Amino acid sequence: MTGKTSMSGLSLRDLEYIQSIAQEGHFGAAAVGCGVSQPAISQQVLKLEARLGFAIFERQGKHVSLTPSGAQFLRKAEVVLAGARELLDMSVGLSDNLEGELRVGVISTLGPYLLPLVLGSIKSRYPQIRLRLSEEPTTVLEQMLADRELDAILIATEPKHQHLETAGLFFEPFALACPADHGRTPGQPVAWADVRGAELVLLSEEHCLRDQTMAQQRSAGQIPGKIRRISRVSNG
Repeated sequence: MTGKTSMSGLSLRDLEYIQSIAQEGHFGAAAVGCGVSQPAISQQVLKLEARLGFAIFERQGKHVSLTPSGAQFLRKAEVVLAGARELLDMSVGLSDNLEGELRVGVISTLGPYLLPLVLGSIKSRYPQIRLRLSEEPTTVLEQMLADRELDAILIATEPKHQHLETAGLFFEPFALACPADHGRTPGQPVAWADVRGAELVLLSEEHCLRDQTMAQQRSAGQIPGKIRRISRVSNG
């Protein structure tokens, strides 16, 4: 079994030099076209030939021509250069002219509140994008992303699936919603000990907000009391 050949000493710029010299048949003209001095391009070609172990060009006075090995090398180099230019063209399209379908998954505790704030800007900036939104629990969204059924997901916890790249968008504090006659001062911090024994209304097990809430309660040394389960939250 052979190892991978090192790419040290070879660059796309070198390949552009070779292509230009072959087209011009002259080091000086190629140097002008590449925006470098003739000694610089000549020296770089010599270094590349030493790296490859064969001559790319035959020097005949001021005129140069490809050797048989050089002609074969150029054919491969042109394929590489064409691929590199295609990658650059694609990156420009991705950054400045996004189009096609973008499949985004979002949890129910985030979608109704975040999406109305950003959808207008997205459609205005990227009019060619067709957004397809899916609202599911975190575990379902993670699996859909891992299965490539979605392009991105908006969730509130670190993903459990490995090999998923994440980026933090913002942080939100927990808030306690309680009856108006509860007697608490609005906006004042509440400790878990303050709600010991109270019946809590939480989302069902598949929702990450429930897991976050109960984990916070346990970390404060409190054992979850009676819990009433609901399947979703409405902002209506």
